[in-house]
Amino acid sequence: MLAEMSPEAFKARSWQRRFHLAVVAITFAALVALEGCSGGNGTAHPASSLGDCDTSHDCVRLSLTGALNGDMLTTSPLSSFMRCTVPSGNSTVWLGDLFGEVAGHPWEMVVEVLRYDGPRSYSAAFSLSPAPAGNAQTYSGNGTLTLQGGARSGTVRAVLSDPTNHSRTVLVSGAFSCPST
Repeated sequence: MLAEMSPEAFKARSWQRRFHLAVVAITFAALVALEGCSGGNGTAHPASSLGDCDTSHDCVRLSLTGALNGDMLTTSPLSSFMRCTVPSGNSTVWLGDLFGEVAGHPWEMVVEVLRYDGPRSYSAAFSLSPAPAGNAQTYSGNGTLTLQGGARSGTVRAVLSDPTNHSRTVLVSGAFSCPST
């Protein structure tokens, strides 16, 4: 069965995302300051072009078209915040928290599958927002997530809309891989 989440249900979790983004923003600022002092020797590999992500490193390579245009690409130290949570025990929720830069600005995409049962294609809930979000524009909607073996890499394709103006949409497509935890 394919899992879907309405934009309203996605909004209900906004306080959790805002708290998480505040922590990310503070940590990101600290990492940028430290990287500047050390000469920057991050472990992430910058994504130089769109295409499949190699599972040997953290990677986000997404193409964004519409109300937001550009490529969302992995950069260090943003990749240190990326997580793909594979369900264990009785849990059936798969959660991806992906970070990258669009035109030099940090963005976060959250992807959620409610009834995960192994690597395959799913209907998933998506949210895309600047990191830290604050009062900035957020796009949300449903799309397709295809997970590969290990459920830590795959591809996405979704049409997301501005909840305050549904005619403002963003098509998101591309590949990702998350760190092994």
